[in-house]
Amino acid sequence: MPKLTGNGTTITFGTTGFTAEWIELGGPTHTRGDMETSHLETEDYKTYQPEDLAEPGELSGRCYFTPGLGEDELILEDPEPVTITYAGGGTLSGTAYCKSFKAGDLKNNELSVAEVGLKFDGLTGPAYTGA
Repeated sequence: MPKLTGNGTTITFGTTGFTAEWIELGGPTHTRGDMETSHLETEDYKTYQPEDLAEPGELSGRCYFTPGLGEDELILEDPEPVTITYAGGGTLSGTAYCKSFKAGDLKNNELSVAEVGLKFDGLTGPAYTGA
């Protein structure tokens, strides 16, 4: 199976329909906490077991910024269906909300790039499907 690059990857927003020319999408980090299970008879090292629930994760992206892309709707919208379709055909989908939106800086001879932060809410997904 060929290794993935970012070229050909798309992200769609099911409610706002926010569209942009994405130049970078960071993969989400899913985490799971731990609970200490050590007791008075435990020796040498503490002992642990995993928490029952995992964090659904956040992801960040950068896109070319043009005012009026729908950033107002994106940052104010309730969680909405979000699907990332990878160039190889697999997907990552779930309900997420925009946690942060930084408008692009304006500089001579540089394209303006916005930064977007998304948080999966854990109510639907996130779920990966293969190609």
